[in-house]
Amino acid sequence: MKKSALSILIMVVFLVPVCSGEVSTGAIDNVREKQVLSDRDFSVIDEFVNNAVDQFLQINNFSSVSRYRAVILSRKSNTQESSRQQYESQFYESAQQAIGDALEEAEKIEDPQRRFKVLVNLLVLADGLENPRVSQAAIDFLDSPKKSVRYWAVHCLTNPQVTEELNNNPSDYAGLGDTIISEFEKIVGDCGYETAVLITEFAANYNQGGELLIKIAKDRLEKYENWNVDNVYFDVELLEGLCKKIVQASGAERNRFARHFSQLYSYAIQRYIKGKDILTNQQKSKLASLIVEIERSCIGKRMQLPQVDIKKAVENNDYTKLWLEHNRLLGDDTKRGRIALAYDFDYGEKPDGTRRTAPLSLSEPK
Repeated sequence: MKKSALSILIMVVFLVPVCSGEVSTGAIDNVREKQVLSDRDFSVIDEFVNNAVDQFLQINNFSSVSRYRAVILSRKSNTQESSRQQYESQFYESAQQAIGDALEEAEKIEDPQRRFKVLVNLLVLADGLENPRVSQAAIDFLDSPKKSVRYWAVHCLTNPQVTEELNNNPSDYAGLGDTIISEFEKIVGDCGYETAVLITEFAANYNQGGELLIKIAKDRLEKYENWNVDNVYFDVELLEGLCKKIVQASGAERNRFARHFSQLYSYAIQRYIKGKDILTNQQKSKLASLIVEIERSCIGKRMQLPQVDIKKAVENNDYTKLWLEHNRLLGDDTKRGRIALAYDFDYGEKPDGTRRTAPLSLSEPK
């Protein structure tokens, strides 16, 4: 896929390798070599972090900001295993305070362009530190009027290392995961593609992200029903996330994931079939890629169900065969499909009180 405008912006603004001053590294490098740390060493760590982060507020020429970021990131851990926990604990505590304070100061910068650049670079720094407490400050910028600021705020909070730490040590972060979920629920319906993908991946990988993933799926189903779906590549991420939850969960929770997965996949196939005369060639090509990829990565690889011939039907433009394969996999009015049989779910209640064995039908094209 082509690089998005946001990706290009990020490359232009941030990845070109001078700040107003230099950060002294001699003292911090000495501390990194020590096997046991003293109170004085903790002060050295704190002073280094504060001085280094303060440089971001002094930047006038942004051409070497990546070098300053590297100075900090390369010293987030030490060389001695015996003192590593001491060192990192102090480093991240100092970084949390310093970056939080710097973000507040950055918002006071009068020049809007400079304010924007400082904010984003601070968020990129926080993201690079890959620590939940440091990333926490990004929550305040999820509603920023600037798209790139919003993107990097989400990036901080969805960083894979942050997600892993929240999963492994939830009690250490006093409800931070719940706060992130709550804030993402407010924005996921209106954010751009890149940001929505980050949130979806987080929901799929975070142990407590199931309800957020279901909400994203429901919002997406509504878009299909109204025939205003955009960028179906997003549905690959969403369907793979739901599939991951299916194989990890059990009982009623697994049934919910399986039902939403199956309904969304059905809508994608129904859109391809019902829209064959109104969708552009590009739209049909993207839908075809989605349908085939999910058969490969989810149905075959993760669920390990007997293969159907969806790929062959799509490649041959055989819409009748595709519908038959859809019914075999997802169910019809007479019987449950392979996924429903494997994970024991249905599609809800009919008006007559019986249970649906077939996915809901997509409305005719609008």
